[in-house]
Amino acid sequence: HYPPNPDDANSLNSNAINAITEDHFGEMWIGTGGGGVFRWERDTPRFTPYRIINRPGNDTVARKILADLHGMIWIAAVEGLHRFNHATGTIERAPVASKHPLALDHIVTLYEDPRGRLWIGTFGAGLWRYEAASGRFLQSLHNPSDPNSLSESRIEYLFEDRSGILWIATYRNGLNRYNRKQEAFAYYPAANSVYSVLASRRGEIWLGAYFEGLLRYTSDGHLRQTYRHDPKNPYSLGSDYVMAIHADPLAPDDLWIGSEIGLRRYEAKRDRFVRYAFSSADSLYREATHVKAIFADEAGEIWVGTKGGGLFHVDRASARLVQEPQSLRHEQIWSIVQERGGALWLGSFGNGLFRFERNTQNVTRYHREAPEGARLSSNNLYGLYADSTGYIWIATTSGLNQLDTKTGRVRHWKSREGLPDNFVKGILPDAHGNLWLSTDNGLSKFDPRTQKFKNYTVKEGLLNNTFLSGACFKAGDGRLFFGSESGAIAFHPDSLAENTRPPEVVIASFKVFDKPMRLTRAVAAAQQGLQLSYQQNFFSFEFVALDFNNPAKHQYAYKLEGFDRDWIQAGTRRYASYTNVDPGEYTFRVKGTNSDGVWNEEGAALRIVIAPPFWKTWWFRGLVLIIIGATVFGLYRYRVNRLLERTRLAAHLQSARETERTHLAREIHDELGQYLTGLKMDVAFMENMITEQNGETPRASLLNKVHAMSSLLDSTVKTVRKISTELRPAVLDSLGLLAAIEWLAEEFQKRSGITCECFLTATEVNLDRDRATAVFRIMQESLTNVMRHAQATRVTITFEKETDHYRIEVKDNGRGVQPQELRKRDSFGVLGMQERAHVFGGTATLTGEPGKGTTLRVKIPFK
Repeated sequence: HYPPNPDDANSLNSNAINAITEDHFGEMWIGTGGGGVFRWERDTPRFTPYRIINRPGNDTVARKILADLHGMIWIAAVEGLHRFNHATGTIERAPVASKHPLALDHIVTLYEDPRGRLWIGTFGAGLWRYEAASGRFLQSLHNPSDPNSLSESRIEYLFEDRSGILWIATYRNGLNRYNRKQEAFAYYPAANSVYSVLASRRGEIWLGAYFEGLLRYTSDGHLRQTYRHDPKNPYSLGSDYVMAIHADPLAPDDLWIGSEIGLRRYEAKRDRFVRYAFSSADSLYREATHVKAIFADEAGEIWVGTKGGGLFHVDRASARLVQEPQSLRHEQIWSIVQERGGALWLGSFGNGLFRFERNTQNVTRYHREAPEGARLSSNNLYGLYADSTGYIWIATTSGLNQLDTKTGRVRHWKSREGLPDNFVKGILPDAHGNLWLSTDNGLSKFDPRTQKFKNYTVKEGLLNNTFLSGACFKAGDGRLFFGSESGAIAFHPDSLAENTRPPEVVIASFKVFDKPMRLTRAVAAAQQGLQLSYQQNFFSFEFVALDFNNPAKHQYAYKLEGFDRDWIQAGTRRYASYTNVDPGEYTFRVKGTNSDGVWNEEGAALRIVIAPPFWKTWWFRGLVLIIIGATVFGLYRYRVNRLLERTRLAAHLQSARETERTHLAREIHDELGQYLTGLKMDVAFMENMITEQNGETPRASLLNKVHAMSSLLDSTVKTVRKISTELRPAVLDSLGLLAAIEWLAEEFQKRSGITCECFLTATEVNLDRDRATAVFRIMQESLTNVMRHAQATRVTITFEKETDHYRIEVKDNGRGVQPQELRKRDSFGVLGMQERAHVFGGTATLTGEPGKGTTLRVKIPFK
């Protein structure tokens, strides 16, 4: 505790402490209410008093003290703004240049921004800014006629947020916001619209204004001189309606001035304007002499575009304008540029774009009525720019156009692609390859590489949003100038630094059926989540990005995880609504940008849990599933038992048929074959007996008959054996299934002449008699189908052993099958083969395509 001590000169002399601050040396400065200013040395009880120069006594009331980044100590006292002089150790009044000597006598607050500028809020004298570099104090006051001025001149508090916005609280008229971006723009005011602008090599700024003549500004923005038309002076400005200004490349201090009544040349040394007359007969018409554009080509020759008289070049020797070419003598030429190689490009208002080759006098027109891909978006052109890569950029009344001079292809960009307005009034390039476009709704920076637009309006510090055609100029130092309805602006593109800090995004409110629900911190942080009933499935969110630098440009995207498949681009919309959301767990996520398009990818999230009705809960569904499962299982077991019974019956019937066939085959082979063989022997005996009777005619006839009977008996025996083999081949019982398949393939190849190869990888087959017989019958039927229908030259048979079944495949290279044939179950004996396989729990499928052969695939389980 350091109380005042009247006997100690190094103690405080007042208990009323108004301000305390620490300087860069760690020393404390104390402002008192009537006792002056003191400096306290740490770890000592010493307080050094300082008095204000030219003020008797030391009873100064110091309201605020601030130590700035430059080491300066600022004191806001009742007597005004003061600063500490380190050299003299005294406090002196700040040299403020103002029409009001007491302007800074009522300082309420001091603030230093990150750039080292001092901001001073006063009670009645508005807001002041001190520029340390120039030592100037700049004042801002409330102006009832200016909506962009302070709402009140009585300032209470200053605060700068992290995005660089300075917030200014007033005494009784609300909150003001100051955007530092507007400091990048220099303003050259004019009472009327500015249609032309130029920065001379000396740094002077020339403006051509509507009925205001020619305005000449110094490099620091002060109006130096105004040139007006004087009917009594032939060397005065030709008209007060100046439409075009261009520096003379042969005499850089001289200017070419175009107005509604012709061309003048400003001679700087004589400070006079010299008239250049039109040589064309059409110049009798007022439109022919109305100059809209002036251009100096690579050779230094001056070209002039008029509002209805076409194109002219300046003949310096005769001080006249010569029309060239004659074919454009009635065109409105509003802009002129030159490509590499010398050809001029002329932008007309009403008739599109012209390319003029002076050597050949050839003119090529590009217009809106051209075929698709080579068509301009409008025939009304405001400005042109020829870049170094062979493109002509065109400002039109319907967006930005790009013409490829090599191919003649034209591309368009309009407001739907990001332009602030389709009326593009002028084009200027910067050093980074960007194009700056003036429009009826502000400025726009276009990056041809990314094809993205960055727009600037009055909210970013422009004087106004409406710019004029052709009123643009690029200075040698890279500054860009644009003319508007109330003057001109100038800026360097590099000074418009973008805000790269992503904004904080918050969910501001949550509504169910349009009724707000309270969001606690835990809920808003997605830790707990909102619990809703299944009836509360109509809800909405409101969200906001906490960046106050032109929030109208903030972009948002959101999604409800579990409901939306992807992010929904909301643009500038700050709400999202959902209806008929099913019960479940969801997470709503939202992300946003600042005014410069920098995204906060993390964004904000809110967990939503919608409880289902009881009939949709897991336990109720589980109970229902158990009941349904039990019922289905019971039906399944009943069905399986029936199928097993039918399968056993079918297998029994198949076995009985095979037993009968085997018995029949044995009977035919053993008995019928034996009888026929004995008959043959008897016939042979008769033949021998008859042969012994020589010379008798009946004997020869009888002998022939016997021979015929013998042949018939041989055929009968062969037929009987063939039938017996087909009914039940002996090799199937004696050698097994694999040998039977090989035998079947050999017999098929002999009978049909079709090559048949077998790939039997299974070393042994463990199939019971009935299953083996079924496989053999399927093979017989399949090969019969190939021989009858396939028109094949090659057949392969594959027999492989799988995990729990045998896989058999018969594949030919024949004509294939039609889709409609496959749909018929009885085609090619498919039904019979499938029935044989299904009896034993197997499958048989036939596949194929026309011209690509047919494949039969069979699976027979082991058991």
